[in-house]
Amino acid sequence: MLSMNRIEEFRKNKKWTAKHLAELVGTSAPQIFRLEKGERKLSQDWMERIAKVLECTPADLISSDSSPLPEGPIPLISGFKSLPVLGNVQAGHWLDQDEQQTPTSELQHIDVPLVAPYDADKHYLLKVIGDSMNKVIPNGYYVVCVSTNGDCSIKPSVGDVVVVERTRFNGQMREVTIKRFAHIGARDVLVPESHDPKFKPVYPDEDKEAGTEVKIVAKVVNAVAGGF
Repeated sequence: MLSMNRIEEFRKNKKWTAKHLAELVGTSAPQIFRLEKGERKLSQDWMERIAKVLECTPADLISSDSSPLPEGPIPLISGFKSLPVLGNVQAGHWLDQDEQQTPTSELQHIDVPLVAPYDADKHYLLKVIGDSMNKVIPNGYYVVCVSTNGDCSIKPSVGDVVVVERTRFNGQMREVTIKRFAHIGARDVLVPESHDPKFKPVYPDEDKEAGTEVKIVAKVVNAVAGGF
């Protein structure tokens, strides 16, 4: 399948033809069509040139449809399991996890399908709070997460939805958020997928505060409305 992007979406929002965009970028209309349809690789140089003209960031041009989450549960060979809801995850700003601690005995559990080939013990749930991912995960849904801690085989790939943890003040504060993982040039970027344009991509390497670490802690493999 060809790789898609959002150039056409941004262009049409401005009511521009491909020819007009091409003139502003300094290329041809057929070239713009090839980039829009994924027939030519959208390189870092192309992203920067086109984003400047469309008045957006290069990360904004990454497709929100490149790797969508399944709509509802998909029965897989791993079967079902009652998974704990370990807390909330902010679809928007960072959420302080110190305020989300719940005794293990009081954790809510929901029956959801496991995703092969991941170990059942690595699955857990988080409740999504906010609208920065509402194109694929509505506010209030539960995401099925597979922990990446200590397992190199679960390392997320570009296009995956991920849970990201930021520890600050040398580990004294822990915050989490959910975004789609992308890579632009030599930089990692966390991309929102919202119908609200106020949400912007986050570049982890911009947070250079002393004692701060940003890392992916889970890969999101499904999103569900509740128990079954």
